[in-house]
Amino acid sequence: MRLGALQKKLFIDGKRIGDREYAEVLIAITEYHRALLSRLMAD
Repeated sequence: MRLGALQKKLFIDGKRIGDREYAEVLIAITEYHRALLSRLMAD
């Protein structure tokens, strides 16, 4: 699943579970995305 699609899905789900949990998930996705990009650039 592309990052944008995942963020959209979580945004819709986030309205149900509450913004705080959603924000934590979004931060985790962003950190994972950055780590993945840096690993790809290193290769």
